[in-house]
Amino acid sequence: MLASERERAVGRVLASERERAVGRVLASERERAVGRVLASERERAVGRVLASERERAVGRVLASERERAVVR
Repeated sequence: MLASERERAVGRVLASERERAVGRVLASERERAVGRVLASERERAVGRVLASERERAVGRVLASERERAVVR
């Protein structure tokens, strides 16, 4: 009787340990997935910023080209 009680208690402890371990694995998987999403969002945002910077730079170049053409 005492042995079976102890075995059941140990079984419960092992089960809860395994459940917590699985929970940690799932949590870290979710955190990595969220991290990848955030990283790709940041990369897209940076890409948009760089594109708009490039567009403004090209606009300035075109404007100065046009101004030089008008002066000539």
